[in-house]
Amino acid sequence: GEAALASGDLMAAARAFGEARESGASEHVREQAQFLAGETEFYAGEFDSAAAAYDAFARAYTTSRYTNDALERMYLIESGDGGPVPGLTELAHAFQLARGGASDEALAAAAVAETRAANGPAWSHAGLLTASLLEARGRDREAAAKALSVAETHPDDRLAPVARRKAGDLYRASGQDALALAQYEELLVRYPRSWLAPETRRLVQDLREKAGTTP
Repeated sequence: GEAALASGDLMAAARAFGEARESGASEHVREQAQFLAGETEFYAGEFDSAAAAYDAFARAYTTSRYTNDALERMYLIESGDGGPVPGLTELAHAFQLARGGASDEALAAAAVAETRAANGPAWSHAGLLTASLLEARGRDREAAAKALSVAETHPDDRLAPVARRKAGDLYRASGQDALALAQYEELLVRYPRSWLAPETRRLVQDLREKAGTTP
C-alpha cells in the first residue's frame, strides 16, 4: 500500500490499506493502515470522505502517533465553512509528491498551493511543507526563514506555534543558538498553552545553560 501510494497509484493503495485494516495483522499495522487510508482519500481530492476517515481514526486511536496529523487534516478540510478551501487540491498534490520523494515537483506544487491559497487556511500548511522540503535538502537556513515567515505572517493561525518551533529547531540545527533561543522564547510568550510549550521550555533551559545565562 505504501509503495502504491508513493508511486501515485491511489486506487491500488486504497485497496491494500483496506485489506490490511480487515486482516488479522497486529493492532499497530491496522492503525497505520486506517490512517493511510484517510491520507489516500486526501491525496485523491476526496476531501469529505477524508475528513470522515480522519475523524473516525482520531476517535478510535486517541493516543496514536498519527492522531494529531489526522485532526489537523480534518480541521483544514473543514475550515472552508461549507465551501472548498482555496489551494487545498494543490496542497494535497504537493503532499503526495513529497511522500513519493519527488522533491522538485513537490516544491513547485507547494508554491502553487501557496499562491492558490491566497492567505487562506491552506497557506500555512503549504509554507511549512516548503520548509520541510528545504530542510530535507540540507538548506536549513532557507527552511528556517520560510518557517519564520509562516509564523510571522499569520500569528493567529493554528500552525503558527508549530512554524515558530520549527524555525527555532532549524536555527539550532545550523548552530545559530541565539536565534533558536529567541524563537523558542517568543513561542512561550505568544502561545504559553500550546502543546509545544513544555518541551520548548526544556529547550530554552538547555540553551540558556549552554550560554551561561541561566537565572
